[in-house]
Amino acid sequence: MGNSCCAGATKKVTDDMEKPDNHVVPENVTRILFKCGEHCGFGCASWESGVVHHVVPDSQAEELGINPGWKIHSLDNEKYSFEVLMDKMKGRKSYEIAFYETNHFVKEETLAFEAGSLGVKCDNWDQGVITVVSDGAGKEAGVKPGWKFSTINGARYSEQLLDEKLAGDVEFQITFIIPVRQPEYKEVTLEFNSGQLGIGCENWDVGYVTDCMPETQAWEKGVKLGWKIDKLEGDVYVAEDLDKKIEGKEDYELTFMAPVDIVLEEKGPQVITELTVKKFPDETYWTVVNGKGVVVREDMDNTNRTSPKVDTLEFGAVLTADELAGKRLHIVAPVEGWVSLKNKKGYVLVERQPENAGEDVPSEAE
Repeated sequence: MGNSCCAGATKKVTDDMEKPDNHVVPENVTRILFKCGEHCGFGCASWESGVVHHVVPDSQAEELGINPGWKIHSLDNEKYSFEVLMDKMKGRKSYEIAFYETNHFVKEETLAFEAGSLGVKCDNWDQGVITVVSDGAGKEAGVKPGWKFSTINGARYSEQLLDEKLAGDVEFQITFIIPVRQPEYKEVTLEFNSGQLGIGCENWDVGYVTDCMPETQAWEKGVKLGWKIDKLEGDVYVAEDLDKKIEGKEDYELTFMAPVDIVLEEKGPQVITELTVKKFPDETYWTVVNGKGVVVREDMDNTNRTSPKVDTLEFGAVLTADELAGKRLHIVAPVEGWVSLKNKKGYVLVERQPENAGEDVPSEAE
């Protein structure tokens, strides 16, 4: 995809990217390409923290699968700031946002299924959010609308992978993302004079504020991007009624739903456990099962992503391994180096081929 402003919004996941200032995007973030010339489609609370509070319906953020609770790491591989994001949205080139996918609003649950029909439907199978649950294996297992496909046998969900498992003849596991809480809002009622408000909405019928012009009455009253118009003079907001108020001569009140700032839970200190090293008597064979591939590094110890990168092996690549140290696997082909069995989020990266299986491997990410 080119960098022109007319380029469509497309999800893009890559490996470490380095710039001359040595700013590195960690591997455990998701990089997504946004269109310029329109709002990003999500609101943060606060914008300074970069934590996504909500996603605007029918926006590019919804299309790209952005979720509340995600935290912005960087913009075009540079440090995030709200001012830079505003410039990117108003610019003439598509731009990339790197997110940490936190679980602030969700939990995961893994269920086992047999081949056949799940009895569920999604309005958008690429996004994998379940909208209808009818009679079938899904309903019997307790699946509910609003659940989202996350992984299948540890590999990142795709419609194609799900179809393959349902058409097969062996049991498989699906991990779902389940909403456990909703973003909070507070009501803010402000009085306005007739005349221009000083805000912009990409969809006035919905009422999400996507722009606020400096030195206007909305700006002076503290209206922020991401606020949603909820009521006009105490009644349900209707865009046509607001037009009449703006064109009239009397003052009026608008009630906004203002996002409440999200405070993410801090991770506790890392617990260091004794490292178990296992030398295989014969070479073993493993397959890359993660859709993004797996990164090979020079050293076994990759604390803080400090080990130099050797290569990235694509999905389906067959690896030859001779040693397992904790959750790190030493491979000798097609390149030599170390790979992780799982990533920080728990997604399986490589699996031992069944004909060579016989020894237990750790089940947790390093």
